[in-house]
Amino acid sequence: MNLDSVVIGLVVFLVFVLIVVLWVFSENERKRREAELSALAEKLNLTFLEDGIPYENPNGFFSLFTTAEPTDGPFNSGDFVAAFPLFNMGSGRTISPAIVGQDNKGNSWFLFEYRYTVSTGKSSTTYRFTVAIVRTPIEFPEIALQPENVGHTLGKFLGMRELQVESEEFNERYYVKTSDEKRSLDLLHPVAIEVLLRQPDYEWHMTGPFAMIHVTGSADADQIEQMKTCIDEFLSQIPTYYRQDYSQTHE
Repeated sequence: MNLDSVVIGLVVFLVFVLIVVLWVFSENERKRREAELSALAEKLNLTFLEDGIPYENPNGFFSLFTTAEPTDGPFNSGDFVAAFPLFNMGSGRTISPAIVGQDNKGNSWFLFEYRYTVSTGKSSTTYRFTVAIVRTPIEFPEIALQPENVGHTLGKFLGMRELQVESEEFNERYYVKTSDEKRSLDLLHPVAIEVLLRQPDYEWHMTGPFAMIHVTGSADADQIEQMKTCIDEFLSQIPTYYRQDYSQTHE
């Protein structure tokens, strides 16, 4: 056996050891995260789904060739997938793992990690988000609350229109776009604005019965719980008259 063969054999062995070490680390991290999320689900009185929620896109191209109905119940992704553009970007979309369930106020919760891949030529990039969505018994107009950035500042300089509220601090912190200014101002009243100003700079989207916030990357259990709490606090400030006028059972 010559020296070159020994060196090649040693390199192959070290690569094999490295692969095993990385696999063990990955498995341990996966199990740790699953245990963390399972504990959070139990704390919130919700259900942990290790395999996540099946991705269903009722507006997708292949839906034209099937008569299958979306899954019923609070674990169905088909309705909120159609509601938000985030879930129609790229390919290889997955919603996993997830925490789901209903609370005693009639709200359905979806807390999960979402991934999609964008391919360009021979390269591809996978984007990850942690998402919190609530489905409520009331209807929202289309509202987007986005932390102000340079793009918004430039857009406003060029005439891009945004909703202004009574709080200058809020106007400076968020760019607000909506399909219904009156209903949005009913929701963004002074007390609700104070609640939002106490929270982190999340990106919010609301439409129909859904409200959503999301962050980039994989959030830990504490941050996921904080995201749910932020939405809960906002929902608690919705005026009674708005709930009465825009409940799903309102005629």
